[in-house]
Formats: sequence, C-alpha cells, structure tokens
Amino acid sequence: MVRSPGERMMVGKGFTPAQQAWPPLELEGFAQLAGKRAQKRILGPMKSIAWTDHANFTNCLLYTSDA
Repeated sequence: MVRSPGERMMVGKGFTPAQQAWPPLELEGFAQLAGKRAQKRILGPMKSIAWTDHANFTNCLLYTSDA
C-alpha cells in the first residue's frame, strides 16, 4: 500500500448485498460518506480530501461479475 505524506486515517467497511447492486458511482459516493462519518466519529470534525480508485474499482466489477 502506498500512502501519501498527509494520510492520517484509513477505514473500511463491507456492503450489504442490496448495496452491492448499486451503480459504481453511487457505491463510491456512499463509501466516501461512510469514511467521512468514521473520520468525524474517530478524529472529530475537520476538512479532508477523499478519493477513490474509480478505474481499478470498475475493473474489479467487470472481472468479478460472472453471475
């Protein structure tokens, strides 16, 4: 894992089966919202920069969707 110099926290959470059916953009937005909520709960309110790896995330969806 490569960390940026200013990185202070990393959080993770699973999705319910219903949430996994959401479009990728909604999943990423929901994940960022959950991360911001965790940050506020753990570190308190503050400004932050959040990002997702959209290209890698959509590739994972393409390769794992063999339903």
